[in-house]
Amino acid sequence: MTEVRVATLDDVSGIVEVHQSNEDIEKLSKAKSLIDKWKLGGPWMALETCAIHLNYLLNTDYFIPLVAEENKKIVGEAEIIIGEDIDYGKYIHISVIYVHKRYHRKGIGSLLMKQIFKLAQEREIHKITVNVEETAKGFYTKHGFKPFRKIFTYSIPITLANYNNDILEEVREINAETIDFETHLPGKRMCVGNYQSSKQMWFVLSREKYPFFHVRAFSLANKSFIIFGTPISNTKVGFVYMWGDFTLNTLGIIKNLAKKIGFREIRLGIQENQRSQLEVKYTEEIWYKET
Repeated sequence: MTEVRVATLDDVSGIVEVHQSNEDIEKLSKAKSLIDKWKLGGPWMALETCAIHLNYLLNTDYFIPLVAEENKKIVGEAEIIIGEDIDYGKYIHISVIYVHKRYHRKGIGSLLMKQIFKLAQEREIHKITVNVEETAKGFYTKHGFKPFRKIFTYSIPITLANYNNDILEEVREINAETIDFETHLPGKRMCVGNYQSSKQMWFVLSREKYPFFHVRAFSLANKSFIIFGTPISNTKVGFVYMWGDFTLNTLGIIKNLAKKIGFREIRLGIQENQRSQLEVKYTEEIWYKET
């Protein structure tokens, strides 16, 4: 019999095994450092980083990690976040659903989904969202999900022509860890980089720190917040996340900050396809289900 329950730190090795089973084992065996392992599939690729990740989740009141256990063996894992967006209200976002490769097509994913629906009902939450990859569309269609919105990630080159130091006079660098989400951000729209829940993105960038992922955060005079995130494996590319109002002026500020930091390229994810001449690097599809 399979049981779905809230995860504990004792489940770290089982969770790692679930995620690793779905990756290229040969590449994973050749990965010599935590950085190399993380690049293959995130924090779940090593006991050390998975323990850090799970500990952070368990110490918030809005993340819920779940495991499916069969005969005392972890065979599946899900991570959800209870978020609230000024556009969509309160909702649950499914960050992760993974089933051990040997247990595919045995209904484990459906059991995890059933528990997520139950949690939504208990908390009177009527919308569930998820980022859907092409290979998972059948699974989510089966469970009543349908397309909601898309995030288009653009590549913007940073050159000397971008730079104007005067535009940065009212920009202040901050320690994002000192900014309480509930105090400063609930009324702000996440206008750039909202691949998942606004609260989740802030948490990952400002709290769940890894030594090989560097962030720099800034506040603007209009009380907007900008975060640049970059892995040390490619420090010349910055991924942009912003809370507030995205305008041509703020785009200019972002470019100038990027130049000052030393980026050669930034990746900018926004909902609307601007159909500009900029290169679209990839597109994220977000689906939803009303409960």
